[in-house]
Amino acid sequence: MNYFSRLKEITALILFYALAGCGGGGGTGAAAVTAAATQTVTNRTGDADSVIVTLSSGSITGFSTVAVSNTASSSITQEISDSSISSFTLTNVDGTASFGPGDTIVQRTVNGITVFGGESAVAKAVAIAMPNSGFAVYLKNSSSTAGFGAGTYFGKSGAISAFNPTGTVTYTGGSLGLYGVTGFAPVVTAADMTAVANFGTNAVVFSTTNTIGVDLTDGSSLGSYAALNIGAANLTYHAGDTANYWYGNITDGAGNTGSAEIALFGAGGEELTGIGSLTDNAAAPTKVHIIAFGSN
Repeated sequence: MNYFSRLKEITALILFYALAGCGGGGGTGAAAVTAAATQTVTNRTGDADSVIVTLSSGSITGFSTVAVSNTASSSITQEISDSSISSFTLTNVDGTASFGPGDTIVQRTVNGITVFGGESAVAKAVAIAMPNSGFAVYLKNSSSTAGFGAGTYFGKSGAISAFNPTGTVTYTGGSLGLYGVTGFAPVVTAADMTAVANFGTNAVVFSTTNTIGVDLTDGSSLGSYAALNIGAANLTYHAGDTANYWYGNITDGAGNTGSAEIALFGAGGEELTGIGSLTDNAAAPTKVHIIAFGSN
């Protein structure tokens, strides 16, 4: 829990180092990482919310409708000796963002949880890797006038299905997001996340608080974005699902609306991850906030 209470601080730090192209050290420090001679690759699958963005001089000129809960995957290559990340790839229905040798990749690891980020000539990403799952947000420019943004979660072996807990469990963690408004450059958001799971009623009450913005150009804090805090929303379990998933509608303080999806990972459901997206107009959005979140 101490780790996630520092998510916003570490996110800003990761973005600062990645976007400034700073080097140095390795392993758990904020440092550029080069390809290792001996590597191991972890492939994970999950879901994503994503949106196609049109751009002009770095500012957003338009959005597609949001593709909700589309199939996603991630691939992370690490050096066995120190677990430093030498490359990673994030994919969803709208495209792929890849980072490897020649790009800037930075990471910090605390208590077995790794925050990592990357910047290439055309893409930026911030991600969290937990023992059984992870989540990420990423943005890619396909050209000078078009690109996409996405939030994703993923797990090593899919969400658990042989799990039937009882009682109430409170998960506290963090949320990352991409927020865009037509006429402005996109920003990263970071927030505190709470999900109270009542396994007796098969419902999860999800909310975020203390949202801040982070400038994508230099990683600096943009201060409070409290209007993007998501109010308490009731997500429900769908009978017939083959794994433990919850879905529901969400609303923020600015009146943007959308939906969220939660999945549990780990043998005892100890990790909760999910995605969500909100817009001011689902059919023709001028504001889009895509989030990915988790707790362990």
